[in-house]
Amino acid sequence: MKNVQSETNHVLKSALKMALGTFGSRILGLLRDILMAATFSAVITDAWLVAYRIPNLFRRLFGEGALSVSFIPLLIESRKRKGEEEESKLVNGVFSLLFLLLGSFSLLCIFFSTEIVGIVAGGEAFQSIAGKAAFTAKFLQIMAFFMLFICMFAFFMALLNSRKRFFAAAFAPILLNICLITACLLPGQWLPVPGEWLAWMALLGGFLQMAVLIPGVIKQGLIPKFQFDFLNKEVLQVMKNSAPAFLTMGILQITTLVNVYYASKLENGSNTWIYLADRLLELPLSLIAVSFATALLPSLAEKWADDDQRAFGRIFQSQLQFTLFLAIPAGIGLYMLAEPLVQLMFERGKFNVSHTIKTASVLKVYAFSLIIYASIRIVNVCFYATKKVWLPALGSSLGLVSHLLMVGFWMEQYGLPGLALSTALSGAFNLILQGVVYKKTFQVFALSRFVKNSMKYLLAGAAMAVFLPLYYRVIQEGQLVGAFKVAFLLGVIVVAAIIYFFVSYLLKVEELDRLRSRFSRNKGA
Repeated sequence: MKNVQSETNHVLKSALKMALGTFGSRILGLLRDILMAATFSAVITDAWLVAYRIPNLFRRLFGEGALSVSFIPLLIESRKRKGEEEESKLVNGVFSLLFLLLGSFSLLCIFFSTEIVGIVAGGEAFQSIAGKAAFTAKFLQIMAFFMLFICMFAFFMALLNSRKRFFAAAFAPILLNICLITACLLPGQWLPVPGEWLAWMALLGGFLQMAVLIPGVIKQGLIPKFQFDFLNKEVLQVMKNSAPAFLTMGILQITTLVNVYYASKLENGSNTWIYLADRLLELPLSLIAVSFATALLPSLAEKWADDDQRAFGRIFQSQLQFTLFLAIPAGIGLYMLAEPLVQLMFERGKFNVSHTIKTASVLKVYAFSLIIYASIRIVNVCFYATKKVWLPALGSSLGLVSHLLMVGFWMEQYGLPGLALSTALSGAFNLILQGVVYKKTFQVFALSRFVKNSMKYLLAGAAMAVFLPLYYRVIQEGQLVGAFKVAFLLGVIVVAAIIYFFVSYLLKVEELDRLRSRFSRNKGA
């Protein structure tokens, strides 16, 4: 039990370190999006965002999905059972195969950019605006090798994560955001196409993000070499395990592309509004779920390799409950303060009041999906750590099918928010399926304890929700403007968080005790 508690605390410590780096990156990312929305017209932002999503799809596949979840467990097992020489062969083989494939995909994006854009954003509303599709194709050509750089970053990150080194990889995305912020500030007349700086600086940012991890990889003795031994048994095993993991993450990204396509059928700016709402969702989602999932995978893989299923189940449930403890108040806050948050972040320059209303309507729906997506990421890690990689793929596939069946109906009813609602409902369907399969597969889950703790989180969240409407009452009376309005919003958020944690303390929520003890140890260190 002591070892389980120690490992759980180690996961929490690693996740908090990652969350710190992720927080810095996401804050700069929001600043980047604020500048983009204020500087460029909806035509340019729509064009760049569609072009960026194509190589970024591969980043999400590799950086947050298939590569890590299939590669890390095998890497740990290879090192533990066969030694560092076999580990190096595995690293070299996977690196060489990835470099070849990604280089080829990058070249395809250069030579067939127009055709790719026509498929991804083929909606009449998108294609009918003069120059929009051409701008998108141009941006995609420039950013083609961003795909290679960012996926090599993901590969290096997986190597470091396998040694439980998370910090550098968490901070590296800051470099990309700095480059894109710079692009918004550079004189547009220096280049022939408006917004072209965004594409060039994304390419530079991807390279820097990859390069900053190389010293750490060298220090760990894991720097890869070209070794085109693709028939190596362990390389083939990685590819075999990656197939369903790629399918799982690929389906999530296909869902994103489906949303891009449907948004391109709506009015100009729809892709921008759904993207900005997604960015506000990604801040808490990355801090909570991505950080915990990344830190959790090596620990669960080790427990499974040691055949310690009891410890495996306890560590998983502990991290799932901690994820919900943080996701529930974040989701409530996003829903109740959607409009002032969007107004604070983006309403300036070319981004006007009507744009704020459209974006906030999507964000309100996304607020519910925060809890769903955060839970899915943690549950997925269990299946990946135990190499049961087809189970998340099946859940994601059925979720996508349900999305495709529902999206037309919900868009007809609610327009752009209906697109977000269909995505959230399909995610809930996926989560329920995977939760049932987990319970039957592992049978190491204290359901009564989980329900009891979840009710405590909801009660604390309800107390917070009672307080949040104070913001609207004060603003409607017209007493605050400008900086005072911003300060008041931030103050309301801080007080709401204090209320949530205070009620959690009264309810004796164990996750709060863990969080306090973690910070106490850091302070005393």
